[in-house]
Amino acid sequence: MELEGFVKTSGTTPEGERLVEYHLEGTNGWKRLRLRENKDGNLVVEFVEGGGVPGVALGERVTSPIHTDVLEKRFLFAMASLHFDAKWLEDGHTVIDLEMIKRGYEVGKLKSGELIWYRREYGATLVVKREDSDQLPTSFTDPTRLVVVGITRKELVINALDYRSLVLFMESNAHYEFYQPHHDIHIPGVYSADHVTVH
Repeated sequence: MELEGFVKTSGTTPEGERLVEYHLEGTNGWKRLRLRENKDGNLVVEFVEGGGVPGVALGERVTSPIHTDVLEKRFLFAMASLHFDAKWLEDGHTVIDLEMIKRGYEVGKLKSGELIWYRREYGATLVVKREDSDQLPTSFTDPTRLVVVGITRKELVINALDYRSLVLFMESNAHYEFYQPHHDIHIPGVYSADHVTVH
């Protein structure tokens, strides 16, 4: 895949993975995006600076257990926007994906085959998906759900009227306050006008 404004180089890793790197035109490639796809179809897009190890900071690496052309495009556009301010590449998905990637979320696959955003932290797994289906959010107006599953396997389920409201809710860190390790909790509505309100 070509990225407007970027120089592309292709090859393979010593492990036989498909490797594609992108750096801004007119630069020496010290900062670049690296895309890898292995024989199992796992997709990884990383921000690399010099010889540093990517994935140390949130937003430096995003992965998926499957490769599709759509996911490859979404990952590359979002990472280019995040690390190179490549606003000219942004499309309808980019602002959605940016919110997840900069918080350290990865794409996961459910047993049903549908895709979700997830993140593991402090022994808990956080899952973000569309309310009406187990798919990745595609716009700020999608009703969206956050599920927090702790070590005790109890769940906190937050239903937001739209994706933007859920992002604001997560920024408030309120999900940490609501989670209870001995009870399942379901919050049926989170919405936001100028601030987050929970009902």
